Amino acid sequence: ILLVGDSYSAEDLTLMAIKLGVKSVDILSRSAWGVACDTASWPRNCVEVHEEYAIVGVSDGGRGIVIENEEEEDQMTLNDIDTVIFCTGYSMNMDMLDPSL
Repeated sequence: ILLVGDSYSAEDLTLMAIKLGVKSVDILSRSAWGVACDTASWPRNCVEVHEEYAIVGVSDGGRGIVIENEEEEDQMTLNDIDTVIFCTGYSMNMDMLDPSL
Protein backbone atom coordinates (compact mmCIF):
# COMPACT_ATOMS: atom_id res chain seq x y z
CA ILE A 1 0.00 0.00 0.00
CA LEU A 2 1.19 3.51 -0.77
CA LEU A 3 -0.33 6.37 1.21
CA VAL A 4 0.18 9.83 -0.24
CA GLY A 5 0.13 12.30 2.64
CA ASP A 6 1.39 12.05 6.19
CA SER A 7 -1.10 13.57 8.55
CA TYR A 8 -3.76 12.02 10.80
CA SER A 9 -5.61 10.14 8.05
CA ALA A 10 -2.37 8.51 6.88
CA GLU A 11 -1.54 7.48 10.43
CA ASP A 12 -5.02 6.02 11.00
CA LEU A 13 -5.08 4.15 7.69
CA THR A 14 -1.58 2.79 8.24
CA LEU A 15 -2.49 1.39 11.63
CA MET A 16 -5.69 -0.14 10.22
CA ALA A 17 -3.76 -1.71 7.32
CA ILE A 18 -1.24 -3.21 9.73
CA LYS A 19 -4.08 -4.55 11.87
CA LEU A 20 -5.58 -6.18 8.77
CA GLY A 21 -2.27 -7.86 7.96
CA VAL A 22 -0.71 -5.97 5.04
CA LYS A 23 2.90 -6.87 4.31
CA SER A 24 4.17 -3.31 3.91
CA VAL A 25 3.03 0.29 3.88
CA ASP A 26 4.90 3.14 2.23
CA ILE A 27 3.99 6.70 3.23
CA LEU A 28 4.90 9.57 0.96
CA SER A 29 5.50 12.92 2.66
CA ARG A 30 6.22 16.04 0.62
CA SER A 31 6.88 18.24 3.64
CA ALA A 32 8.41 15.82 6.17
CA TRP A 33 6.45 17.69 8.86
CA GLY A 34 3.43 15.43 9.29
CA VAL A 35 2.25 13.07 11.98
CA ALA A 36 3.60 10.01 10.17
CA CYS A 37 7.08 11.55 10.02
CA ASP A 38 6.96 12.20 13.76
CA THR A 39 6.09 8.58 14.57
CA ALA A 40 9.24 7.00 15.96
CA SER A 41 8.12 3.38 15.78
CA TRP A 42 5.45 1.49 13.82
CA PRO A 43 4.05 -1.95 14.71
CA ARG A 44 5.66 -4.93 12.95
CA ASN A 45 8.37 -2.73 11.35
CA CYS A 46 6.53 -2.85 8.02
CA VAL A 47 6.17 0.92 7.45
CA GLU A 48 8.55 3.15 5.56
CA VAL A 49 8.09 6.91 5.43
CA HIS A 50 9.64 8.64 2.41
CA GLU A 51 10.24 12.26 3.42
CA GLU A 52 10.21 15.07 0.85
CA TYR A 53 9.31 12.79 -2.08
CA ALA A 54 6.68 13.20 -4.76
CA ILE A 55 5.24 10.81 -7.35
CA VAL A 56 6.77 11.39 -10.78
CA GLY A 57 5.78 8.27 -12.69
CA VAL A 58 4.47 4.74 -12.91
CA SER A 59 6.40 1.64 -13.94
CA ASP A 60 6.08 -2.13 -14.13
CA GLY A 61 2.66 -2.08 -15.75
CA GLY A 62 1.23 0.08 -12.99
CA ARG A 63 2.64 -1.95 -10.07
CA GLY A 64 5.62 0.34 -9.53
CA ILE A 65 5.47 3.96 -8.43
CA VAL A 66 8.43 6.20 -9.23
CA ILE A 67 9.09 8.82 -6.56
CA GLU A 68 11.60 11.63 -6.50
CA ASN A 69 13.24 13.93 -4.02
CA GLU A 70 13.91 16.88 -6.31
CA GLU A 71 16.11 18.72 -3.83
CA GLU A 72 18.52 15.80 -3.41
CA GLU A 73 18.13 14.65 -7.02
CA ASP A 74 17.21 11.19 -5.74
CA GLN A 75 14.74 8.95 -7.56
CA MET A 76 13.53 5.47 -6.63
CA THR A 77 10.82 3.01 -7.56
CA LEU A 78 8.47 1.49 -5.01
CA ASN A 79 7.69 -1.99 -6.34
CA ASP A 80 4.65 -4.25 -5.90
CA ILE A 81 2.28 -1.41 -5.04
CA ASP A 82 -1.25 -2.67 -5.51
CA THR A 83 -3.13 0.11 -3.75
CA VAL A 84 -2.57 3.88 -3.67
CA ILE A 85 -4.57 5.96 -1.20
CA PHE A 86 -4.52 9.73 -1.31
CA CYS A 87 -4.86 10.95 2.27
CA THR A 88 -6.63 14.27 1.98
CA GLY A 89 -6.51 14.67 5.71
CA TYR A 90 -8.83 15.96 8.33
CA SER A 91 -8.58 18.16 11.37
CA MET A 92 -9.03 16.35 14.63
CA ASN A 93 -11.94 17.82 16.51
CA MET A 94 -13.18 16.54 19.86
CA ASP A 95 -15.63 19.38 20.59
CA MET A 96 -18.45 16.87 21.09
CA LEU A 97 -16.74 15.50 24.23
CA ASP A 98 -17.12 17.07 27.63
CA PRO A 99 -13.87 18.93 28.55
CA SER A 100 -13.69 17.02 31.84
CA LEU A 101 -12.98 13.82 29.91
